[in-house]
Amino acid sequence: MLVPEPPATVPAEIRVRRQTIQAQALCRLGKTSEAASLLNDADHRIRTEDLVLAAEIAFSRANCALSIDFLLASRYYQRAAELAHGLDPFIEAYALIGAGYSLLKKERYDEAVDIINKAIPLTDYPLIKEKALNNLGYSYSQLGDFRRAIDSSREAARIAASIGLLEDEETSLLDEGRASVVLYEFQEGEAALNQSLRIAEMLHDQDVSSMCINNLVQIELTTGNLTRAEEYWKQEDSLQHDASSALFAMLDHARIAFAQKNYAVAETLYKSIIAIPGIDAARRSMAQGSLGKTLWAEGKITQADQAFREGIKSVEQAVAKHPAYRLSVLDGYTFFDGYIRFLVAQQKPDRAFQLAEHARALADGSSENRSSLSIPAVKARLRQSQQVILSYAVTDNETILWVFTPSDFRVFHLLPHGEINREMEAYNQEIQGHRDTQNSQAGQKLYATLIQPAEKWIPKGSRVVIAPSRILTQLNFETLVVPGPSAHYWIEDVEVQVANSVASVLKPERRQDKPSRGMLLVGDPVLASSEFPVLQHAHDEVERIEKHFSSAQPKLINASFTNKDATPATYLQNHPGDYRYIHFVTHGTASDKIPLESAIILSPDADNSYKLYARDIVKKTPLHADLVTISACYGVGIRWYHSAGLVGLSWAFLHAGAHQVVAGLWEIDDAATPEFMDHFYTELQKGRTAAAALRSAKLAMLHSKNIYQHPFYWGSLQLYVGS
Repeated sequence: MLVPEPPATVPAEIRVRRQTIQAQALCRLGKTSEAASLLNDADHRIRTEDLVLAAEIAFSRANCALSIDFLLASRYYQRAAELAHGLDPFIEAYALIGAGYSLLKKERYDEAVDIINKAIPLTDYPLIKEKALNNLGYSYSQLGDFRRAIDSSREAARIAASIGLLEDEETSLLDEGRASVVLYEFQEGEAALNQSLRIAEMLHDQDVSSMCINNLVQIELTTGNLTRAEEYWKQEDSLQHDASSALFAMLDHARIAFAQKNYAVAETLYKSIIAIPGIDAARRSMAQGSLGKTLWAEGKITQADQAFREGIKSVEQAVAKHPAYRLSVLDGYTFFDGYIRFLVAQQKPDRAFQLAEHARALADGSSENRSSLSIPAVKARLRQSQQVILSYAVTDNETILWVFTPSDFRVFHLLPHGEINREMEAYNQEIQGHRDTQNSQAGQKLYATLIQPAEKWIPKGSRVVIAPSRILTQLNFETLVVPGPSAHYWIEDVEVQVANSVASVLKPERRQDKPSRGMLLVGDPVLASSEFPVLQHAHDEVERIEKHFSSAQPKLINASFTNKDATPATYLQNHPGDYRYIHFVTHGTASDKIPLESAIILSPDADNSYKLYARDIVKKTPLHADLVTISACYGVGIRWYHSAGLVGLSWAFLHAGAHQVVAGLWEIDDAATPEFMDHFYTELQKGRTAAAALRSAKLAMLHSKNIYQHPFYWGSLQLYVGS
């Protein structure tokens, strides 16, 4: 307690500030009711115009609420920021960071990023910038935006080091290291993790030490440096201080033994892990799958098959226990990879394919039993549609490609995840850098890796459906370069569409729920946030689309909502399920940790909310649309999941019931889209399929002999099919 009690003659400002400090001290002692009483008294002592003091009291209430209710804390922090706005930039900025941190703790990372970014320009005070970047680095990582996560965490660590905040430097370096590992940037990741580890050892922080070393073990195992992996593991083993750290150390020990081909040791360790009382289902599944691989390596085929089966049952139990977080659970480990490779090696490619489809169904939340999805049934359906299906399963050891034609079924063994990732990184850098890719060696190498083995079964003019996996969900296969004397993009040979699964392609077309209305057009919104500037050519795109639907189909009811009327509520309240076509012209955002926080950016509603979230698209608006077009950047998503691929707005619309979705893999050029969409809808009005119309628009751009012939401009938009 602060002593002595100040005399009654001291200014009210001093007494109020004393009470806020006392209240925060009481909160730390768990005496929240006494703290609340002090803050209530402080509130009564200030005048109406004392906004800064009122902000300080609200800030103190927020600090107290942190230990009780993060959402309540966020509301108090935001109130403090509002009161301090324009009067005290330090309090305003710190309160915004607090509000963001509170939302971060509730895993509302998208909202946290929005709020924290508002704090940075308010003041040059290093502490503010460091705290903001520290929280942004973690949030971006959880959202799957690992490049921005690395940049934010790295800068936060630099500032923290300059002002002596060791704990913040430690956590920012850990976040930077983990994000680098996800991007396979092992050299940078190792440097950051080792630096974080040194600080953690200095601070005697065993939790961070364990996390650093666990990640370092993974780096060395992935890069094949078993000696260093074992050295790190010995450090990790010595740090065991709770059941969780002991389990991770045991798992790393088993992985190292397996990599060293000490299979008997690995088998014993995995069986011990499986037998741990109360072990959660996901970790049990990891151990069972790893035991399956170990038994397979020992030649114990029957036992291996049994271990793999038990591992699949365990991960199904984990998903059933946490259905709302099924994607996060399934993304924690490659649960299905080992068994898929095992089945292919045992000359059972059909069962391996069924397992891959089952994994996709589990990620989708589908109740369908895809284990009965037979090869003859797939071929029979393809005889009706005259399509070719390429279904991929990318694993760390190899990539499996199943090729289906109306008359044939083939399986191919391709490069593993790491090598494909390096090839894709090189080619995507060329595309994003607007470099000439017509004769790209990287583009030709990817074609040779992914398509050429099956080229014999894909004649020119084929209608190809790609069911990609993992990193391949971030690739536009149309942009791959067919090698030869006349190198050219694959789009010139085939028509391509993308599916989350083979099963989704085989569903019969729906007839009973044909929409009664034509086009629902929403876009060209007013400025809602400086983060999303007004699109200069959105109005032109809207006018061109309106032209097609106002004259070509006068009997159908069409609706267009633009400018201030283009709000989330407008979309939700205007019966989107009644429309055959839905088109958005605006910005988009993508979220990873909570995919349903991906959003379409629109004009503000009455409550100033301007994001149409994927969660609302799925839950509030059942659709029957033939086609939804998201003319916005990153409409597909920004990070893949092990089983579900990219999850974002296109995923949400398909799950809401849309038949097909056109969405962007990367940035979309605002100046190019009006003419592109004009061509696209012209072809649709001629009766062409969405896939054929989209290809026609892309080819027109490719052959335009101007800047738009580069795949950066025509390659972002892809057609995704759900049923």
